[in-house]
Amino acid sequence: MAHRRLQWIVLAGLAVALAATACAAPPPALPTAAVSAPTSAPPNATTAAPTPTAGPVPTTALAASEFQWSVDILQGGQVLTMTNDQANLARTAFTIRVSLPQPLPVKLNALNTDANFRALQPGFVLSDNCTLALCTGMDVAEDRLNPQRDLFVDPQLTHYLYYQGPQDHRWSRATVTDQGAVFERDVVTLSGKPVEQYADPALYLLFFVNYTNPGQIDPGELKKITLVFQ
Repeated sequence: MAHRRLQWIVLAGLAVALAATACAAPPPALPTAAVSAPTSAPPNATTAAPTPTAGPVPTTALAASEFQWSVDILQGGQVLTMTNDQANLARTAFTIRVSLPQPLPVKLNALNTDANFRALQPGFVLSDNCTLALCTGMDVAEDRLNPQRDLFVDPQLTHYLYYQGPQDHRWSRATVTDQGAVFERDVVTLSGKPVEQYADPALYLLFFVNYTNPGQIDPGELKKITLVFQ
């Protein structure tokens, strides 16, 4: 009887020891979820800045009625006299000069008739589906600094002449100060052919500086210059 009681005591002690060991053991580790490392470009990768097709449009502090700008035509280094926005010139290369209070973008369409002069007037709405010159989508892509020295003669195509910096503009020369901006664009060819080969008697230049309402043409924003070749 004493021997059996001793066995029971030993067994009970072992059970208590095993229970204590189980309680002291650390819990099993939970499975670790896989974490994807963030994707990054190789250290030597570079992203080229896109070539701008249009410069920023600065705002002007002047009221619309006070905003004054002008267009001159030069030939042989001389400013040609204009009468009623018409200049007579030789059938050879010439230069367009635009003077502005600020370096705003200038839209320019050249045509061999006055059709766009008549079609585009103050109050005209530049709707999304408009297909006339000066409308959205009619702008021509061209190189900076006017290396071709060309004007497209077309009823729709429009030059978008922006200024974004000394080496980032679409003029031949640009002078920008706190007093204003003077831009010049040399014209040696018309639609890829020398001015000397231009067959029509006149060239109609339509200039547009949109500084009031982006969605329409307002008074004072258009200049219509006729060049009559001698």
